[in-house]
Amino acid sequence: MGQWAPLLAPASDLHYVHLTAMRLPARFLLLALLPMGPAIFAAAPAGPPVNGMGVVLPADWLTTPLQADEVPPLPWSGRPAGVPLYVRVTITSAALDQPDVSARRLGTLRDQDLVPVLLLDSPGAGRPMSTALGFDLDGWLTRVDRLLQVMDHEPVLVQVMERPLQHMTAPLYAFVLKRMAVMVRAVAPGSHIASGTLADVSEARELAVWGVEPYLDAVVMDRAAAGAMDLAGVRMALPATEIWLSGAGAGGGSYLREAGLAFSRAVSLVFAAPDSGLSPEMLAAWQRLLGPETIVVPPAFRRVEVRAGEQVLPPEDFLELEEPDGRRYLVAFAAPAGLPLEMTIHGPRVSVAWILDPVTGTETMGAAADWLVAGGDPSSHAVSQVTLHVPGLPLVVRLGRVGGAAPRLAELEKVVAGRSLTVEEILARHREVQAGQDRRLHTTEADVRIDFHFSVANLSQRFDVATLNRYFHDSTRTVYEERALYLNGALWRGKRPPDLPFVLPERVTEVPLDLNLDLRYVYELEKTADLDGRQVYVVSFAPVEGSEAPYRGRVWIDTQSFVKRRQEVVELHPKLPVISNRLLQEFTPVTQGGRTWWLVTRLTGQMIFTALGRNVVLERELIYSDYQINLPAFEDRLDESYASDRPLLEETEDGFQRLGVVADGRGGFTRQVSDQGRTGVSRLVVGVWSIGDDLGLKVPFAGVNYFNFDWRGTGNQVDVIWAGPFLNVFWSDPSFGGGKAILALQGRINPLYSGNERLDAGDDIDGEIKAERLEESSQRFQIILGRPLGVHHKFEFQLDLDHLRFRSEDETAADFVVPSDTWQELLTGRWIYARAGWRLEGSLQGGSRNDWTFWGDPDGSDFSDGDEQFARSAMEFSKAFYSAGRNKFGFGLAMYHGNGLDRFSKFELGRSGVARVPGYSRDGIRFRTGGVLGLSGAFALGSKARMDLSLTHARFRDEEDLGPHVEHATGASVALNFSGPFNAFMRARVGFALSSSVDDADGGGSLRVTYFRTFRRWFWQRASEKKHKNGPGS
Repeated sequence: MGQWAPLLAPASDLHYVHLTAMRLPARFLLLALLPMGPAIFAAAPAGPPVNGMGVVLPADWLTTPLQADEVPPLPWSGRPAGVPLYVRVTITSAALDQPDVSARRLGTLRDQDLVPVLLLDSPGAGRPMSTALGFDLDGWLTRVDRLLQVMDHEPVLVQVMERPLQHMTAPLYAFVLKRMAVMVRAVAPGSHIASGTLADVSEARELAVWGVEPYLDAVVMDRAAAGAMDLAGVRMALPATEIWLSGAGAGGGSYLREAGLAFSRAVSLVFAAPDSGLSPEMLAAWQRLLGPETIVVPPAFRRVEVRAGEQVLPPEDFLELEEPDGRRYLVAFAAPAGLPLEMTIHGPRVSVAWILDPVTGTETMGAAADWLVAGGDPSSHAVSQVTLHVPGLPLVVRLGRVGGAAPRLAELEKVVAGRSLTVEEILARHREVQAGQDRRLHTTEADVRIDFHFSVANLSQRFDVATLNRYFHDSTRTVYEERALYLNGALWRGKRPPDLPFVLPERVTEVPLDLNLDLRYVYELEKTADLDGRQVYVVSFAPVEGSEAPYRGRVWIDTQSFVKRRQEVVELHPKLPVISNRLLQEFTPVTQGGRTWWLVTRLTGQMIFTALGRNVVLERELIYSDYQINLPAFEDRLDESYASDRPLLEETEDGFQRLGVVADGRGGFTRQVSDQGRTGVSRLVVGVWSIGDDLGLKVPFAGVNYFNFDWRGTGNQVDVIWAGPFLNVFWSDPSFGGGKAILALQGRINPLYSGNERLDAGDDIDGEIKAERLEESSQRFQIILGRPLGVHHKFEFQLDLDHLRFRSEDETAADFVVPSDTWQELLTGRWIYARAGWRLEGSLQGGSRNDWTFWGDPDGSDFSDGDEQFARSAMEFSKAFYSAGRNKFGFGLAMYHGNGLDRFSKFELGRSGVARVPGYSRDGIRFRTGGVLGLSGAFALGSKARMDLSLTHARFRDEEDLGPHVEHATGASVALNFSGPFNAFMRARVGFALSSSVDDADGGGSLRVTYFRTFRRWFWQRASEKKHKNGPGS
């Protein structure tokens, strides 16, 4: 099991957290995983450890009005050499208002070898805050940031607020503490961060629940909670932090005890009041007595019991210390006056004891008469007792030899230091690294190639869009300047990009970038792994139970530098019509100006959205290259892009939006987010010109397509295709059933008849049976009800109601019975899976015809009573591979099988949406069972065009028409994509048969030329845009 670090309390505690009331900008909630992060910043706080005594200056010390060159006096002027002395200075709102003065006065403390500790007093101190911060957190962070910059980014010791849990809840304070820690370490790397003063160990435990330990160097405890058991509880709650003591003292003896704790490193820092009575000489003596490796023996390991008369001294009144060589000291600070102190030492006999004067350092050996040894052999005694006459308190006794020394705390600390990092510690260190780079990364420019690959479920068609862009990014905006556009590999030569009926990808960079601060997520350290030859932590994140957090995913963090190497994000609640969204980012080092930055260089992903009830799979890849960081004249280059006629996309809260040209009211033009593309409206004119396999010119086909992705702001989708007598109308609601399902309706009217031939390759007849030629026409009403199942799956039901009409041709035999017009119902269940270019689709279909009467040859060989009901199944599998540039390769396999099929329900080669084999569109080859294997490739022809190639092979069987053997057919196609005249896109495709085992079905060839052009407005709407004709990009 991995290590879980929940950042949110149980659901019953959620009423304490109202983060929405803070109105925090998105940039602070999207901080730590932006595509940037250096390898050069320290992964953990730097600087020497804190250890010693401190004094507290008056709250107004920094803001006391004085002459320009004067400095407020210090209440404690003396300091022995070599004794660390820390001075806590309150940074009030008034002090932040004059950062230059505050920085100068803090510098005077450093000039006297004093170490300032900055107590950040929040603007909201003193006011009750139960559900929200109650003050401007961002403004406070900004003002502290300014002060640290004036202090030349030097490492500082910072205490975040005084007694915060008196004013706000623990989760809110944890949020504030983490935000402040990241900002301070970003401005002043190596700084120490301490908590506000906590009243007792319960408050320390409560903060620990909210994951503050990785952000803290020290926890500050009230001196009233400085008992041995209290300190042990704090260490259990926050084992990796130092302990500082603060608050009012009870007298010099108590402060002296805490000085002993500090110098022996049981605690790191003790703040004493200026009038505590501790002299510099006493502190110097303590420091000489307690060497750097002296440790305080924990209560559980103590071997000395001290009595004053009949009264046992509590643990708070004395300390037991241990030296590296095993010698021990007893230090008593308080005892009833006039009573001798009696010590009981549990363990081998103490050979000798000395009474020390801690100030002068002189020692007096205890008199032998004072020893009372419990009988038996002295060498084996387990208990020693000694009574001492106390010359005065504090009493320091150095014991001779105590055998069987307990495990030393130093050894225990080594064990703790060697433990594995928790997930919270990993994320905290990563945040520090990230924040340090973010502050130094002001502007970024790069070349970006963006490739979109669209494929539609139920159709074996793909469409490719590629753009070459210049990328501009600073703290206020992200802009892509489009410098070239390719449609299906062909360079687009129009001035304006076509308004294609596709969805631009939503801004999936909106990931939980500030992983450590987002309380809606829980993180798990899954494992360590190897990534490109370096060890990384693999951390997964997911929403806390009951949270509506929008993402889950993984992040790969370097184990040494704590930079982000890779990130995978899945959007859990995408905005319709998007039904799934996955993104993978790769980060590599970019070195410029002697500094290394970790930036995103490759981004891949898959988005699935619904269009008219069908799944559209959008695979995308972004490649960043030629990074330019913090170059001068950034604004000038960006202004040049704004003034150019090139298309611009800006990243907004709603995703990528096109910047249109609008009048600025002064006779000029400017760029603003355009509403075009928000509604997804496109108008398309299509023309098709074909030559069949008989070299006959087909009737040219021309039509108009109107597509609206958000009809009248309802979120519904409407598509209308009209071409002469042909009319096709789609309507779809992607949020049907409260967003749980997708409903689509289609109506198709086509009064034209098309040929229906029959091929018989049996023993008696080979080739087409012209006497059974028919023509058919169908009108269709379709209902699709689909439901996404996770990120990659979808299941849907489809109901087709077809009205079938039949008539004979001139060559049809007079006695051949033409089928009667009928209604046909088809019910299809379909499962679709798509991921990383792989697509798998399976379907089961049942069909039924109403009033299906006798038809066909009078001998009855064509008709069967059971053919009015039939069943079909299909399984399709495909994969596409994309190389750099405009080349691609793909393959696909489809399998078909049916029961109860007749001439009008069998599978047919060359028909749209069934078993497509180029060159066999009119041969009438039908089958009950078969499979089709296809290979495809696309190759760029310079920068102007692209050639698409395909090779398709089918194997099939139908005993009724083709005999008992498995037959085969092979066809190929060549297509050329290029940009045509009048801002149009053109595609010329030649399909031809290669070989077939079916007699009289060798197929042929065909040529189809497709021309399409999009319009932003119909011709009657263009007059409203003429006022912009002189602007860029018009």
